[in-house]
Amino acid sequence: MIKKDNIFFGVSIVLLLLLVVLYKNFLNLKTEHNILKSEGLTTYAEPEDDTTNYKKGDVFYSVQGVDLKHQNVTLPILNYKKKVLVFTSSECSFCKEYYPTINTLVKEQPNLEVKVLQTQTSPEDNAAFLKANNYNFEIVTVSDAVFSDLNVFYTPTTFILNADNTVAEVFDYAVPLDKIKAILE
Repeated sequence: MIKKDNIFFGVSIVLLLLLVVLYKNFLNLKTEHNILKSEGLTTYAEPEDDTTNYKKGDVFYSVQGVDLKHQNVTLPILNYKKKVLVFTSSECSFCKEYYPTINTLVKEQPNLEVKVLQTQTSPEDNAAFLKANNYNFEIVTVSDAVFSDLNVFYTPTTFILNADNTVAEVFDYAVPLDKIKAILE
């Protein structure tokens, strides 16, 4: 006859082994994807391969979108000031963590043009989201084709543009505020 204590001990050992295997798999996943913690943001390390069509110095071509007032807009506007274009998704958890950084950037640099470009949302959804979160940046709705044409496969993807609309930097992750500011200087 098997004692209940022996069964409990055996089940405990099996559960402990399962936890060890799960933890080992988590560490492998973390290493494979280079997941980092930086300034409270969960971010990805820069990928080794190019993920967009743009490199430093390239001229960023125009993209079409719809603003919160249902007006067609062309971005970026050639207004001879630096710009930050951030491609996000309404369902992206990394983007949700990044929005406060974008909002701080807008507050601290009022002369900087900052636009968040999103697909699969309506201007009404965007306006409600901005109001609910007290954000001061603008969201422009763009088509899926814009993301596809630019090879934007990861969100958030941040383009920092010079005053002449040439690319200063492109990042496929949530960029810490101090790094954005350093590039803008």
